[in-house]
Amino acid sequence: MIHALAVLAASLLPAAARAHGFDERYDLPAPLAYFVAGAAAAVALSFVVAALFARRAPPAAREGDPLRSAALVLGPILPALRLVCQVVSVSLLCFTLAAALWGTGDPMMNLAPTLIWTIWWVGLSLVVALVGNLWPALDPWRALFEWTDAAARGLGIRRGIVLGLRWPQALGAWPAVALLLAWTWLEVIYPLASVPYRLGCAALAWSGVTLAGMVCFGREAWQRNADVFAIYFSTLGRLAPLGPGAQGNSILVRPPGEALITSDAGSAAMIAFTVAMLSTVLFDGLHGGQAWLVFEQMLKRSVPQLLDTNGYFAGTAGLLGVWLVFFAAYECTCIVSAWLVRNSSATRMARRFAPTLVPIAVA
Repeated sequence: MIHALAVLAASLLPAAARAHGFDERYDLPAPLAYFVAGAAAAVALSFVVAALFARRAPPAAREGDPLRSAALVLGPILPALRLVCQVVSVSLLCFTLAAALWGTGDPMMNLAPTLIWTIWWVGLSLVVALVGNLWPALDPWRALFEWTDAAARGLGIRRGIVLGLRWPQALGAWPAVALLLAWTWLEVIYPLASVPYRLGCAALAWSGVTLAGMVCFGREAWQRNADVFAIYFSTLGRLAPLGPGAQGNSILVRPPGEALITSDAGSAAMIAFTVAMLSTVLFDGLHGGQAWLVFEQMLKRSVPQLLDTNGYFAGTAGLLGVWLVFFAAYECTCIVSAWLVRNSSATRMARRFAPTLVPIAVA
Protein backbone atom coordinates (compact mmCIF):
# COMPACT_ATOMS: atom_id res chain seq x y z
CA MET A 1 0.00 0.00 0.00
CA ILE A 2 2.83 2.39 0.90
CA HIS A 3 4.59 1.66 -2.38
CA ALA A 4 1.39 2.30 -4.35
CA LEU A 5 0.90 5.66 -2.63
CA ALA A 6 4.53 6.58 -3.33
CA VAL A 7 4.12 5.78 -7.04
CA LEU A 8 0.89 7.80 -7.16
CA ALA A 9 2.53 10.78 -5.44
CA ALA A 10 5.49 10.64 -7.81
CA SER A 11 3.16 10.64 -10.81
CA LEU A 12 1.52 13.85 -9.56
CA LEU A 13 4.79 15.80 -9.34
CA PRO A 14 4.96 18.78 -11.73
CA ALA A 15 6.99 18.36 -14.89
CA ALA A 16 7.71 20.35 -18.01
CA ALA A 17 5.04 20.06 -20.72
CA ARG A 18 5.10 21.14 -24.34
CA ALA A 19 1.98 22.85 -25.66
CA HIS A 20 2.76 21.95 -29.26
CA GLY A 21 5.62 19.60 -29.93
CA PHE A 22 8.17 17.35 -28.28
CA ASP A 23 11.63 17.84 -26.85
CA GLU A 24 13.53 15.32 -28.94
CA ARG A 25 13.64 14.77 -32.68
CA TYR A 26 12.98 11.31 -34.10
CA ASP A 27 14.84 10.28 -37.26
CA LEU A 28 13.29 7.69 -39.54
CA PRO A 29 15.23 4.39 -39.70
CA ALA A 30 15.19 4.56 -43.53
CA PRO A 31 15.36 7.36 -46.12
CA LEU A 32 12.23 9.52 -46.27
CA ALA A 33 11.80 8.77 -49.98
CA TYR A 34 11.22 5.09 -49.13
CA PHE A 35 8.35 5.99 -46.79
CA VAL A 36 6.81 8.36 -49.33
CA ALA A 37 7.06 5.77 -52.10
CA GLY A 38 5.58 3.09 -49.86
CA ALA A 39 2.66 5.31 -48.86
CA ALA A 40 1.98 6.22 -52.51
CA ALA A 41 2.11 2.54 -53.50
CA ALA A 42 -0.34 1.62 -50.72
CA VAL A 43 -2.80 4.26 -51.91
CA ALA A 44 -2.46 3.16 -55.54
CA LEU A 45 -2.94 -0.48 -54.56
CA SER A 46 -6.10 0.37 -52.63
CA PHE A 47 -7.57 1.86 -55.82
CA VAL A 48 -6.70 -1.28 -57.75
CA VAL A 49 -8.37 -3.48 -55.13
CA ALA A 50 -11.46 -1.24 -55.12
CA ALA A 51 -11.68 -1.33 -58.92
CA LEU A 52 -11.50 -5.13 -58.94
CA PHE A 53 -13.70 -6.07 -56.00
CA ALA A 54 -15.91 -3.07 -55.14
CA ARG A 55 -18.01 -2.96 -58.29
CA ARG A 56 -21.36 -3.33 -56.51
CA ALA A 57 -23.01 -1.13 -53.94
CA PRO A 58 -23.41 -2.72 -50.49
CA PRO A 59 -26.86 -4.19 -49.78
CA ALA A 60 -29.36 -1.91 -48.11
CA ALA A 61 -29.84 -2.27 -44.38
CA ARG A 62 -32.73 -4.51 -43.41
CA GLU A 63 -35.00 -4.37 -40.40
CA GLY A 64 -33.26 -6.02 -37.47
CA ASP A 65 -29.79 -5.55 -38.97
CA PRO A 66 -27.36 -5.02 -36.02
CA LEU A 67 -25.57 -2.31 -38.01
CA ARG A 68 -28.73 -0.28 -38.46
CA SER A 69 -28.86 3.09 -36.67
CA ALA A 70 -30.97 3.21 -33.54
CA ALA A 71 -32.14 6.05 -31.32
CA LEU A 72 -31.33 5.81 -27.62
CA VAL A 73 -33.84 7.81 -25.57
CA LEU A 74 -32.37 9.08 -22.29
CA GLY A 75 -35.34 11.13 -21.13
CA PRO A 76 -34.52 14.01 -18.78
CA ILE A 77 -30.97 12.74 -18.21
CA LEU A 78 -29.59 14.24 -21.42
CA PRO A 79 -30.83 17.83 -20.82
CA ALA A 80 -29.50 17.64 -17.26
CA LEU A 81 -26.09 16.46 -18.47
CA ARG A 82 -26.07 19.22 -21.08
CA LEU A 83 -26.68 21.84 -18.37
CA VAL A 84 -23.87 20.41 -16.23
CA CYS A 85 -21.52 20.47 -19.23
CA GLN A 86 -22.45 24.10 -19.95
CA VAL A 87 -21.69 25.18 -16.40
CA VAL A 88 -18.36 23.35 -16.45
CA SER A 89 -17.38 24.75 -19.87
CA VAL A 90 -18.19 28.36 -18.95
CA SER A 91 -16.24 27.95 -15.72
CA LEU A 92 -13.26 26.55 -17.63
CA LEU A 93 -13.43 29.43 -20.09
CA CYS A 94 -13.28 31.98 -17.27
CA PHE A 95 -10.47 30.06 -15.59
CA THR A 96 -8.49 29.84 -18.84
CA LEU A 97 -8.90 33.56 -19.54
CA ALA A 98 -7.81 34.43 -16.02
CA ALA A 99 -4.76 32.17 -16.24
CA ALA A 100 -3.76 33.54 -19.66
CA LEU A 101 -4.30 37.24 -18.90
CA TRP A 102 -3.10 37.43 -15.31
CA GLY A 103 -1.05 34.29 -14.80
CA THR A 104 2.64 33.68 -15.34
CA GLY A 105 4.11 34.46 -18.75
CA ASP A 106 5.97 31.15 -18.82
CA PRO A 107 3.97 28.83 -21.15
CA MET A 108 5.40 25.80 -19.33
CA MET A 109 3.97 26.99 -16.02
CA ASN A 110 0.75 28.58 -17.27
CA LEU A 111 -2.17 26.18 -17.62
CA ALA A 112 -3.91 28.09 -20.44
CA PRO A 113 -1.76 26.84 -23.36
CA THR A 114 -2.14 23.23 -22.23
CA LEU A 115 -5.91 23.55 -21.82
CA ILE A 116 -6.35 25.19 -25.22
CA TRP A 117 -3.88 23.39 -27.47
CA THR A 118 -3.54 19.93 -25.93
CA ILE A 119 -6.75 19.18 -24.04
CA TRP A 120 -9.25 21.12 -26.16
CA TRP A 121 -7.92 21.43 -29.71
CA VAL A 122 -6.19 18.03 -29.96
CA GLY A 123 -7.82 15.94 -27.24
CA LEU A 124 -11.42 16.98 -27.85
CA SER A 125 -10.97 16.60 -31.61
CA LEU A 126 -10.06 12.93 -31.19
CA VAL A 127 -12.91 12.35 -28.72
CA VAL A 128 -15.40 13.94 -31.11
CA ALA A 129 -14.16 11.87 -34.05
CA LEU A 130 -14.07 8.56 -32.17
CA VAL A 131 -17.07 8.93 -29.82
CA GLY A 132 -19.42 11.75 -30.78
CA ASN A 133 -19.74 15.50 -31.14
CA LEU A 134 -19.78 16.78 -27.56
CA TRP A 135 -19.01 20.36 -28.58
CA PRO A 136 -22.64 21.63 -28.64
CA ALA A 137 -22.88 20.74 -24.95
CA LEU A 138 -19.38 21.98 -24.13
CA ASP A 139 -19.45 25.19 -26.19
CA PRO A 140 -19.14 27.98 -23.59
CA TRP A 141 -20.09 30.74 -26.04
CA ARG A 142 -23.25 28.92 -27.03
CA ALA A 143 -24.10 28.48 -23.36
CA LEU A 144 -23.55 32.16 -22.60
CA PHE A 145 -25.74 33.17 -25.52
CA GLU A 146 -28.53 30.75 -24.63
CA TRP A 147 -28.53 31.80 -20.97
CA THR A 148 -28.66 35.49 -21.87
CA ASP A 149 -31.32 34.94 -24.52
CA ALA A 150 -33.46 32.89 -22.13
CA ALA A 151 -33.14 35.61 -19.46
CA ALA A 152 -34.24 38.26 -21.97
CA ARG A 153 -37.25 36.21 -22.98
CA GLY A 154 -38.09 35.68 -19.33
CA LEU A 155 -38.13 39.46 -18.88
CA GLY A 156 -40.74 39.80 -21.60
CA ILE A 157 -38.60 40.41 -24.72
CA ARG A 158 -40.24 38.08 -27.24
CA ARG A 159 -37.36 37.61 -29.64
CA GLY A 160 -34.73 37.64 -26.93
CA ILE A 161 -31.43 39.30 -27.73
CA VAL A 162 -31.33 38.31 -31.43
CA LEU A 163 -31.48 41.22 -33.86
CA GLY A 164 -32.70 38.98 -36.68
CA LEU A 165 -30.31 40.06 -39.45
CA ARG A 166 -30.25 37.77 -42.48
CA TRP A 167 -26.98 36.01 -43.25
CA PRO A 168 -25.78 36.87 -46.78
CA GLN A 169 -26.48 33.80 -48.90
CA ALA A 170 -23.60 34.57 -51.27
CA LEU A 171 -21.19 34.58 -48.34
CA GLY A 172 -22.11 31.07 -47.26
CA ALA A 173 -19.59 29.32 -45.01
CA TRP A 174 -16.54 31.02 -46.51
CA PRO A 175 -15.92 33.01 -43.29
CA ALA A 176 -15.42 29.69 -41.49
CA VAL A 177 -12.85 28.66 -44.12
CA ALA A 178 -10.94 31.91 -43.63
CA LEU A 179 -11.11 31.54 -39.84
CA LEU A 180 -9.79 27.96 -39.96
CA LEU A 181 -6.81 29.12 -42.02
CA ALA A 182 -6.32 32.07 -39.66
CA TRP A 183 -6.47 29.76 -36.62
CA THR A 184 -3.81 27.52 -38.18
CA TRP A 185 -1.71 30.60 -38.89
CA LEU A 186 -1.90 31.58 -35.23
CA GLU A 187 -1.08 28.04 -34.15
CA VAL A 188 1.84 27.27 -36.46
CA ILE A 189 3.27 30.52 -37.82
CA TYR A 190 2.57 33.20 -35.24
CA PRO A 191 4.03 32.43 -31.76
CA LEU A 192 0.63 32.52 -30.08
CA ALA A 193 1.05 29.31 -28.12
CA SER A 194 4.29 30.49 -26.52
CA VAL A 195 2.79 33.68 -25.04
CA PRO A 196 -0.16 33.02 -22.69
CA TYR A 197 -1.19 36.68 -22.64
CA ARG A 198 -1.57 36.75 -26.44
CA LEU A 199 -3.52 33.52 -26.25
CA GLY A 200 -5.86 35.07 -23.69
CA CYS A 201 -6.36 38.17 -25.85
CA ALA A 202 -7.21 35.97 -28.84
CA ALA A 203 -9.73 33.98 -26.78
CA LEU A 204 -11.26 37.20 -25.48
CA ALA A 205 -11.49 38.63 -29.01
CA TRP A 206 -13.14 35.47 -30.32
CA SER A 207 -15.62 35.57 -27.44
CA GLY A 208 -16.68 39.05 -28.45
CA VAL A 209 -16.87 38.24 -32.16
CA THR A 210 -18.85 35.01 -31.84
CA LEU A 211 -21.30 36.39 -29.27
CA ALA A 212 -21.86 39.47 -31.44
CA GLY A 213 -22.42 37.21 -34.46
CA MET A 214 -25.03 35.16 -32.60
CA VAL A 215 -26.80 38.33 -31.48
CA CYS A 216 -26.87 39.78 -35.01
CA PHE A 217 -27.74 36.69 -37.07
CA GLY A 218 -29.02 34.15 -34.54
CA ARG A 219 -27.13 31.24 -33.09
CA GLU A 220 -28.03 28.68 -35.77
CA ALA A 221 -27.15 30.92 -38.73
CA TRP A 222 -23.88 32.02 -37.15
CA GLN A 223 -22.73 28.54 -36.15
CA ARG A 224 -23.73 27.09 -39.51
CA ASN A 225 -21.74 29.62 -41.54
CA ALA A 226 -19.08 31.43 -39.50
CA ASP A 227 -18.39 29.59 -36.25
CA VAL A 228 -15.25 27.74 -37.27
CA PHE A 229 -15.15 25.56 -34.16
CA ALA A 230 -18.83 24.52 -34.36
CA ILE A 231 -18.38 23.56 -38.03
CA TYR A 232 -15.05 21.85 -37.34
CA PHE A 233 -16.33 19.63 -34.54
CA SER A 234 -19.60 18.97 -36.39
CA THR A 235 -17.64 17.72 -39.39
CA LEU A 236 -15.46 15.48 -37.22
CA GLY A 237 -18.55 14.20 -35.41
CA ARG A 238 -19.92 12.73 -38.62
CA LEU A 239 -17.25 10.05 -38.33
CA ALA A 240 -18.29 9.05 -34.80
CA PRO A 241 -20.67 6.22 -33.80
CA LEU A 242 -22.83 8.56 -31.69
CA GLY A 243 -24.84 11.40 -33.14
CA PRO A 244 -27.68 13.75 -32.19
CA GLY A 245 -31.13 12.20 -32.13
CA ALA A 246 -34.26 13.68 -33.66
CA GLN A 247 -35.39 14.75 -30.20
CA GLY A 248 -33.47 16.70 -27.60
CA ASN A 249 -33.57 13.80 -25.15
CA SER A 250 -32.07 11.11 -27.39
CA ILE A 251 -28.82 10.19 -29.12
CA LEU A 252 -28.33 8.19 -32.31
CA VAL A 253 -26.22 5.03 -32.25
CA ARG A 254 -24.95 4.31 -35.75
CA PRO A 255 -22.12 2.53 -37.58
CA PRO A 256 -18.95 4.66 -37.50
CA GLY A 257 -18.73 6.89 -40.54
CA GLU A 258 -22.34 6.39 -41.59
CA ALA A 259 -23.06 10.13 -41.43
CA LEU A 260 -20.20 10.72 -43.87
CA ILE A 261 -21.74 8.57 -46.60
CA THR A 262 -25.40 9.53 -46.16
CA SER A 263 -24.92 13.25 -46.90
CA ASP A 264 -22.64 15.46 -48.94
CA ALA A 265 -20.61 18.62 -48.24
CA GLY A 266 -23.54 20.84 -49.25
CA SER A 267 -21.64 23.77 -50.75
CA ALA A 268 -18.36 24.78 -52.31
CA ALA A 269 -17.40 26.53 -49.07
CA MET A 270 -17.82 23.32 -47.09
CA ILE A 271 -15.69 21.48 -49.65
CA ALA A 272 -13.00 24.12 -49.15
CA PHE A 273 -13.39 23.79 -45.37
CA THR A 274 -12.98 20.00 -45.46
CA VAL A 275 -9.92 20.33 -47.69
CA ALA A 276 -8.54 22.93 -45.26
CA MET A 277 -8.94 20.46 -42.38
CA LEU A 278 -6.64 18.09 -44.27
CA SER A 279 -4.18 20.59 -45.73
CA THR A 280 -3.58 22.52 -42.51
CA VAL A 281 -2.54 19.34 -40.69
CA LEU A 282 -0.14 18.52 -43.51
CA PHE A 283 1.21 22.07 -43.46
CA ASP A 284 1.86 21.76 -39.74
CA GLY A 285 4.03 18.73 -40.46
CA LEU A 286 5.84 20.34 -43.38
CA HIS A 287 6.56 23.61 -41.61
CA GLY A 288 10.13 23.61 -40.35
CA GLY A 289 11.16 20.46 -42.23
CA GLN A 290 13.63 20.05 -45.05
CA ALA A 291 10.99 20.69 -47.72
CA TRP A 292 10.09 23.94 -45.98
CA LEU A 293 13.70 25.14 -46.13
CA VAL A 294 13.69 24.53 -49.88
CA PHE A 295 10.49 26.56 -50.18
CA GLU A 296 11.97 29.44 -48.18
CA GLN A 297 15.07 29.45 -50.37
CA MET A 298 12.89 29.61 -53.46
CA LEU A 299 11.00 32.60 -52.03
CA LYS A 300 14.27 34.24 -51.09
CA ARG A 301 15.42 34.09 -54.70
CA SER A 302 12.05 35.15 -56.15
CA VAL A 303 10.75 37.88 -53.82
CA PRO A 304 13.50 38.74 -51.31
CA GLN A 305 11.95 42.15 -50.55
CA LEU A 306 8.79 40.52 -49.10
CA LEU A 307 10.56 38.17 -46.68
CA ASP A 308 10.76 39.09 -43.00
CA THR A 309 12.95 37.85 -40.16
CA ASN A 310 10.01 36.19 -38.38
CA GLY A 311 9.00 34.15 -41.41
CA TYR A 312 5.44 35.45 -41.43
CA PHE A 313 5.29 36.04 -45.18
CA ALA A 314 6.81 32.66 -46.04
CA GLY A 315 4.54 30.91 -43.57
CA THR A 316 1.42 32.64 -44.89
CA ALA A 317 2.37 31.89 -48.48
CA GLY A 318 3.05 28.25 -47.63
CA LEU A 319 -0.21 27.83 -45.69
CA LEU A 320 -2.34 29.32 -48.46
CA GLY A 321 -0.31 27.55 -51.14
CA VAL A 322 -0.77 24.08 -49.61
CA TRP A 323 -4.51 24.67 -49.19
CA LEU A 324 -4.94 25.98 -52.76
CA VAL A 325 -2.94 23.09 -54.22
CA PHE A 326 -5.06 20.55 -52.34
CA PHE A 327 -8.28 22.33 -53.29
CA ALA A 328 -7.31 22.56 -56.97
CA ALA A 329 -6.15 18.93 -57.05
CA TYR A 330 -9.41 17.74 -55.51
CA GLU A 331 -11.52 19.77 -57.94
CA CYS A 332 -9.49 18.56 -60.93
CA THR A 333 -9.85 14.97 -59.76
CA CYS A 334 -13.62 15.38 -59.53
CA ILE A 335 -13.74 16.91 -63.02
CA VAL A 336 -11.81 13.99 -64.50
CA SER A 337 -13.90 11.46 -62.55
CA ALA A 338 -17.16 13.05 -63.73
CA TRP A 339 -15.89 12.94 -67.32
CA LEU A 340 -15.06 9.24 -66.97
CA VAL A 341 -18.32 8.31 -65.24
CA ARG A 342 -20.43 10.55 -67.53
CA ASN A 343 -23.58 10.25 -65.41
CA SER A 344 -22.65 12.84 -62.77
CA SER A 345 -21.54 16.45 -62.77
CA ALA A 346 -18.19 17.55 -61.33
CA THR A 347 -19.95 19.77 -58.77
CA ARG A 348 -22.13 16.95 -57.51
CA MET A 349 -19.19 14.57 -57.32
CA ALA A 350 -17.07 17.12 -55.45
CA ARG A 351 -19.79 17.62 -52.83
CA ARG A 352 -20.50 13.90 -52.59
CA PHE A 353 -16.94 12.78 -51.94
CA ALA A 354 -15.64 15.67 -49.83
CA PRO A 355 -16.66 13.94 -46.55
CA THR A 356 -14.36 11.01 -47.42
CA LEU A 357 -11.43 13.35 -46.66
CA VAL A 358 -12.48 13.64 -43.01
CA PRO A 359 -11.04 10.26 -41.85
CA ILE A 360 -7.73 11.19 -43.50
CA ALA A 361 -7.67 14.49 -41.64
CA VAL A 362 -8.41 12.69 -38.37
CA ALA A 363 -5.59 10.20 -38.98
